[in-house]
Amino acid sequence: MHLFFLCPFSQWCWRFLSIQWDTSLVFMEMIIQSRRDFQSKVFREIIILAVWAIWTHRNERSIFTGEFRLIIYRAKPSLKLELEDWLSSFQ
Repeated sequence: MHLFFLCPFSQWCWRFLSIQWDTSLVFMEMIIQSRRDFQSKVFREIIILAVWAIWTHRNERSIFTGEFRLIIYRAKPSLKLELEDWLSSFQ
């Protein structure tokens, strides 16, 4: 919920797209209300693209810039080498 609707970057994205979310509602009600308010046949497609953009932006900022390396140190010792190899494949 936080990543897609509450963090400052995602809130900026939704404002830019003129989509408002009432995060006090249950998730499905939140979607239904926003769709009704947005009044566009391409609402679903816009949401999918926006969520994908927010997700990939988050990954570029955290996973692939070093924060993921911190997670590796918390992994099982037997998996650390494999995780390091996997992470290196993105560089």
